[in-house]
Amino acid sequence: MKANPKVYLSCPMSGRSQSEIREAFGNCRASAMRRLRAMGVDTGAVEVIDPSAFQGKRDWYGWMMYDLRQLRNCDIIVMGLGWSRSRGCRVEKEMAEAAGLTLFFE
Repeated sequence: MKANPKVYLSCPMSGRSQSEIREAFGNCRASAMRRLRAMGVDTGAVEVIDPSAFQGKRDWYGWMMYDLRQLRNCDIIVMGLGWSRSRGCRVEKEMAEAAGLTLFFE
């Protein structure tokens, strides 16, 4: 494990309110930090990519292309609760596996 890994958070967003999205990504981030601390990683040196914070107007496909460009520079992907019911999360997981990223599950 790199001393300062880059972590991508993958949580369902479609059909959720902004408060539900914030809560889901907050829980996913907390889960990732707990796991990294347990592995002895200094979480202060961890860069977290949170797609819920991305701004701009794009359709689903545009967002996925943007998200996947961010994901390819990461070391770890954390799959948030409900990921298996989200088409976007499943695509992110498949791409992460193909790229050899470490997978964590919330």
